[in-house]
Amino acid sequence: MNTTTIAARGDAEDDYDIATFSITISAQGDTAAMAKQYLNPKVAKFIETLTSLTKNESLFFLPNSIKVSSSLHKEQPFNHKNGAYDDVRFIADYSHSFSINEMDKVSKVYDVLTSLDYISVAAPAYSLRNKEELEKKALEKAFKKVQSRFADECKVLGLDAAHFVISSWEATYSDSHRNKSVDNLIGSAYAASARGGSAPAFELVVGLATVEVNLEVRYQVNA
Repeated sequence: MNTTTIAARGDAEDDYDIATFSITISAQGDTAAMAKQYLNPKVAKFIETLTSLTKNESLFFLPNSIKVSSSLHKEQPFNHKNGAYDDVRFIADYSHSFSINEMDKVSKVYDVLTSLDYISVAAPAYSLRNKEELEKKALEKAFKKVQSRFADECKVLGLDAAHFVISSWEATYSDSHRNKSVDNLIGSAYAASARGGSAPAFELVVGLATVEVNLEVRYQVNA
């Protein structure tokens, strides 16, 4: 049976259109009640800042993207200097995440959040609302290359491509984040310092989402 396997790679890229922010606020105390007592004003201040940000920047959160959770645990660290355990302490944590699709406001939101010294802010996580469309474009490119290579094979070997059918195929997908510039985080804080400026601001470069498809297609003679 005459068979052949043709492999090709296709790719497609597009601008990310969703940014997700995640923050964590922590407080500790000698008792659970004290830990929660210390945490509450920090959370209230964060919510106040977030509310102000939405009003001043006309910022909108994507529906169902807001996720809030809290936890409380106790720990008793071991002190290696004196070879004994320290006193028990309680840690209260508050986590908050949200997503926006106004990519021109990502830097502003990140700058405001990182200006709050009592919270931990993760780097924005970028994603696509219609990733399937990007995968489809990459697959189409890969298949066009496969068809072209198969036609060339048949021509060189003196075979009629119309006598063959696809018997099987395998596609594997991979995603990557390609920056639009060399650095995906431009520290304008350095320029501000050089000019005698004060606030350390950062300009985030969102970058491009890239999907690659490796496609293997097996052809055989149509029985």
